[in-house]
Amino acid sequence: MDGTLDFSIINEGQIKICFDLININPKNVDAWVKLTQIYLRNQDFKMANMCINTAFECDEEKNTRMLSMKAYYHLKVGEFNEARDLYLYLISFFKNLLNSCTPRDSNYSLYIKKIRTWKFNLSEIEFHLGNKINGFELYEYRDKKLQEDFIDKADITALGNVRELTFDEFKNKEFKKIIVLSEQGYGDQIMILRYLKPLKELGFVVKYVCNKNLIDLFRSYSDLSNIEIIEKINYKDIKNSDRIIWSMSLPFFFYKQNKKNCKILKSPTISSNQNINLKNQKSINIGICWKGNPKNIRDKERSIELKLFEHLFSKKTFNFFTLQKDISTEERKVLSKYSNIIDNSNNLKNFKDTYFLMKNLQLIITVDTSLLHLAGSSDIKTVALLPYVPDPRWSMSEDDFWYKNIKFLRQSKLNDWSQPFERLNKIINEL
Repeated sequence: MDGTLDFSIINEGQIKICFDLININPKNVDAWVKLTQIYLRNQDFKMANMCINTAFECDEEKNTRMLSMKAYYHLKVGEFNEARDLYLYLISFFKNLLNSCTPRDSNYSLYIKKIRTWKFNLSEIEFHLGNKINGFELYEYRDKKLQEDFIDKADITALGNVRELTFDEFKNKEFKKIIVLSEQGYGDQIMILRYLKPLKELGFVVKYVCNKNLIDLFRSYSDLSNIEIIEKINYKDIKNSDRIIWSMSLPFFFYKQNKKNCKILKSPTISSNQNINLKNQKSINIGICWKGNPKNIRDKERSIELKLFEHLFSKKTFNFFTLQKDISTEERKVLSKYSNIIDNSNNLKNFKDTYFLMKNLQLIITVDTSLLHLAGSSDIKTVALLPYVPDPRWSMSEDDFWYKNIKFLRQSKLNDWSQPFERLNKIINEL
């Protein structure tokens, strides 16, 4: 460790560096800004507020790193107008810098990257404020990445020579042969299924590349029988395609054209190879998912400690089926206390198994993870537990934009799950 702040990582070493620097100079702005980043990641909003306010007071020049973190703080605590004002100022400031240099200048690409990042953050704000079109347009500034196992390295250059489908080309139904490139996680790839059939109905010849763990499930949808679903793009696919489109651009294109979302697909008919015991059929069977992938940047915001569910587990007229594959030793201790909990972590080998189980339950309770999209895309009655500032998609849930079968229960205060669980308790008692 060399005592240098690194804004790309968060660990104990960086915390120590911050406090060492502050002990030397209590007005070290970068150290206070770094601490803000750390406390935000750890969901300690009180300390994050103190740190960013201290940085702001210490920074006479109001440097852009500090202002960018201040904007991000406002975004994460739901102060959207304050965040938007700061991001708009930063974008304007860097556009002026951009206009004063040329592409050959060393900072040119850095300025472009910062502007794109801030516009992407603005997209979240616009969605939260109810401005769908602005949100969708700004979301196009996201970092579009293709997973490494979707293509061989030798074919990356060839794929790069295929142009992206523009909205005008989409609207005019030009360049019919397209590859839809999956982005992001399992849930996002499931969410996109609803757009593939309408694409086909518009006359496009569609190949959809997605994660191999989803292939069998996706091929079970009768509505997708005319869509080629693949786990890897080859050179022949590239040469036979007119255009590519990034999957997360499809909601924007369809909404911009129709001012509404596409219907979800007909549920697939699936059997399971696993011996899934539904216990007493006279009881009400409920599926639960309390955490997502810990590698997700939003995981600490969205995941919930299992002990908060214990008052539900004490209801003996209900059976609770775990929908988690990875359960810690401490979590198993909690689960073992209740005879009405069925642990399926060893039974759910793939998404088809999970879907089969979910379809046979009366209710799904889940945090914001892939199971939310699987339930939503399959018309399964679901309750979603959301943090105070959720993924911006769920700020559009008031008009059932994404999934009509999901009831979204959102925190009314930062880091406080009491109200969502109170409402959840009422929902369960009414089953």
